[in-house]
Amino acid sequence: MKLIKVRFGQTIEDIAIQEYGSLSGVRFLLEDNPSISLDTLLFPGQELSIRIVELTDSEVQMVNYLKQNKLNPVGGFVGEKPEISYVDEDYVEEGYL
Repeated sequence: MKLIKVRFGQTIEDIAIQEYGSLSGVRFLLEDNPSISLDTLLFPGQELSIRIVELTDSEVQMVNYLKQNKLNPVGGFVGEKPEISYVDEDYVEEGYL
């Protein structure tokens, strides 16, 4: 096992892709970090245990690509609700948004 620190805006799915190269790593994260669940809001600096597992070739490629390009998956919604300025007002008033 190793420990990693969550970065701002990261979700459990982001960590799975970053560390395991696919969403299948979510299962390991949930098993090895009993204090979190699929709907847990992760906080910057929060430490998570990462299991050392054998990855498939495509998962290794994904992990290596992210590391080599210094990319950190961040898919969580962060901040205030974005203002939608390109949607027709009638569309909003009719309850579609």
